Amino acid sequence: MKKPILILFLIINCSLLIINTAVAQDVDKALEYFNAEQYEQAALYFENVLPSIEEEYGYNDTSYYTKIILYTALSYERALNYQKAEEYYLQGISIYKSIRNGTENSWYATYLNNIAELYCAIGN
Repeated sequence: MKKPILILFLIINCSLLIINTAVAQDVDKALEYFNAEQYEQAALYFENVLPSIEEEYGYNDTSYYTKIILYTALSYERALNYQKAEEYYLQGISIYKSIRNGTENSWYATYLNNIAELYCAIGN
């Protein structure tokens, strides 16, 4: 599980060079909270930057937007807010399903795996 998170961290940091400074600072702050295991704070920061990232990249963007959605879901899951985690996992899954060959993307599989683990944890 640590390797995919490290790869995701690197992708997000590289993408920060492209987006505006204020959003980049908020994503950096969210990642700091996430890495410090302060998941409630991380979730709030990730959630707050999602509209700006969606506006910049588009709702169906799988290069960056869906990665932030995944981090939001992970943060809520680790903060034990399973309802919000499920909401964001399902949003990511929906995006991948809506695009051509999206269900063949490895990140789609990551979303499916994570929501399956969530459902096992909560007894669904």
